[in-house]
Amino acid sequence: MVKKIIAKKHYTDEQMKKKEGSFFDDTSFKIYKENVDVYSEEGELLVRFRKNILTDKECKILFESRGAATSSIRPSASGIPKGKSKYMTSISKSTGKPVIHLTSKNRVKSGIIGYYDTLSMFSSYTNKSGNKNKNLRCRKTAFTGNNLDKLKDCLPIFKKVSSLYKKLVPDRYKIQKEAISQINKDFVIKDTVFTTVTVNKNFRTALHTDHGDLEEGMGNILVVSDSDKYKGAYTMFPQYKFGIDVRNGDIAFMNVHKWHCNSKMQSDKKDEINRISFVFYLRKKMMMACPNMKLFKSKSKSKSKSKSKSKSKSKSKSKSKSKSKSKSKSKSKSKSKSKSKSKSKSKSKSKSKSKSKSKSKSKSKSKSKSKSKSKSKSKSKSKSKSKSKSKSKKRKSPKTKRKSIK
Repeated sequence: MVKKIIAKKHYTDEQMKKKEGSFFDDTSFKIYKENVDVYSEEGELLVRFRKNILTDKECKILFESRGAATSSIRPSASGIPKGKSKYMTSISKSTGKPVIHLTSKNRVKSGIIGYYDTLSMFSSYTNKSGNKNKNLRCRKTAFTGNNLDKLKDCLPIFKKVSSLYKKLVPDRYKIQKEAISQINKDFVIKDTVFTTVTVNKNFRTALHTDHGDLEEGMGNILVVSDSDKYKGAYTMFPQYKFGIDVRNGDIAFMNVHKWHCNSKMQSDKKDEINRISFVFYLRKKMMMACPNMKLFKSKSKSKSKSKSKSKSKSKSKSKSKSKSKSKSKSKSKSKSKSKSKSKSKSKSKSKSKSKSKSKSKSKSKSKSKSKSKSKSKSKSKSKSKSKSKSKSKKRKSPKTKRKSIK
């Protein structure tokens, strides 16, 4: 069962920044010498440490690559003199322009295996067929080019580290796997998620954080040595006051973007002990300096296809919309026509009805007129008859009168 530790933060980031480039003793630190997973109080993984991962044979093979650790100066990690900043500015004697350079004069044994990006605008990559590509601004390291046989023997071990990374820190591995697919395969360590390996020999690092690697990834630190008869050389996190004892065949998956350093290595042995550390990572700038053009082309093709599809879809949509509009228009026209027809029909019907009504009215009127005429005629006839009768009566009455006189 692996021990799980929650580490308390003792110093703020601002306080640690002020101590950048300083060396720390291990006296007040809790040092873990067994398998352990250490998390921050926020639940962030700080380190996953595993003992005796490599076999003795694998350790010997890696030890043969110690020659990669050449002399160099490392910003912050080499140490910053007290009272000075990391960089200083001086005036160039030849150009008279200001030049920025490191204040540290401490040269350490550190070098790189694998591939690296270059900022030179005049550099270019020459592939196996001899063709130059100015779009690829990456290079093979000098040690890699000069020691291909040694590196061939190391490749299975590099692959093993990548597999352990996948197994022990799968979420970070997944992100790094996606990132490395965007880099040209000519600049990726075969069958791994790494572009570069930094090799350090007996390098006591001062307080620093790593830069230039993928922030979402982890630093995979592996150690080999020709003797275990030494004390110290602990990998420490001063902000959390703990450290781990990484020795021959051990591996640590670290959040190298947290403040870390090494304690001093001490030995009673007269001869020098060689402690070699290998740090595996992905150089972030290589994603831009030497991109995977096949992936880029496929992405651009898929984008163009998606664009054409969206265009065709929009066209078809517009066509369907126009068709639906024309249909709706035709429907509305037919509806309006039918409506107008129905209206005209209703109008004609109403007209005919009104006509028939008017005709019936006129007929009734004529009938009533004729009736009234007939009535008036009958009335006039009756009047004339009554008049004639009255006249006749009048005529008869004098006769009667005459008779009575007699």
